[in-house]
Amino acid sequence: MLTPLAGHPSGATLTYTGTTSGSTTLSLANNNLPFTSAGGTWTVTTNATITVSVRGVAGGGGGSDGSNGVAPCGTDNATDGGRGGGGGAATTGTNVQLVTGHNYTVTVGAGGSTGSTGGTTTFVDATAAHTWVSLGAGVGGSSTGAGGAVVAGSNGVAGGAGGAGGTFTVANGTTAGSPGSSGGGGGGGGGGAGDDGMCGGTEPNRGGGSGGAGSTTSGGSGGGTPGVGGSSSGAGGTANTAGSGGGGGGGGIKFGFASEAANGYGGGGGGGAGLGFSETGSQGNGGSGANGVLLLVFVSVP
Repeated sequence: MLTPLAGHPSGATLTYTGTTSGSTTLSLANNNLPFTSAGGTWTVTTNATITVSVRGVAGGGGGSDGSNGVAPCGTDNATDGGRGGGGGAATTGTNVQLVTGHNYTVTVGAGGSTGSTGGTTTFVDATAAHTWVSLGAGVGGSSTGAGGAVVAGSNGVAGGAGGAGGTFTVANGTTAGSPGSSGGGGGGGGGGAGDDGMCGGTEPNRGGGSGGAGSTTSGGSGGGTPGVGGSSSGAGGTANTAGSGGGGGGGGIKFGFASEAANGYGGGGGGGAGLGFSETGSQGNGGSGANGVLLLVFVSVP
């Protein structure tokens, strides 16, 4: 059970409608209300004034697919690994006083699919038109793979950036994928570059980068040669069919409630491995980003 920041034995009844509906009395004995449905939206009201700690993370970005080696020797970047997706931004505690007569809107961001940006997580007083928490999603590896930014909220932790995919150049051959950066949700690792095999000798296949650590869970390991990237909060990228490794999924953040995901929330997906021009088969696929979450934790009542 989560430990409240302060205490009073009584509480208040919170009612929520939207993606799911129900009510709960938030108190010392029952001190947290999680919202876990990815992409969900809820309206929350209270029957008494209560201070809660809003905690959560946005969705992680999906890692991008590796490149397919469709160009022969002399063309750079034909066998590159995919970039990892960025991790979602998090808050470890933003205190908000909920009052009767106000509607509060909760939005939980979903993890991004392969290459795509995740969804934002927010907590807004719709009646007062005031945003208490706004957490930026991890950007997909098909774009920049940047970590999400904390737009509003206290005790914020930005998401980690996704690692760059390994590259092939005529001058330097192939490289391994770069690790993701740590953050609220960790960034996914980049996928390894494929063996071009057409440039005056064999260029070896390369491994994927490891996922960045999240706030409370480690990132997945990078795939070897060959090897699928290890999954954590975010999913690992896959190997190509000839030998390069996918990037590891980014680590996540956990908040301590009973039903939460084993590896937490908010990590970016790993990038897929690239496929060399001389290799047969298909390039690796990027892993999906982890979903976000938001929960309200009892602090005190007047």
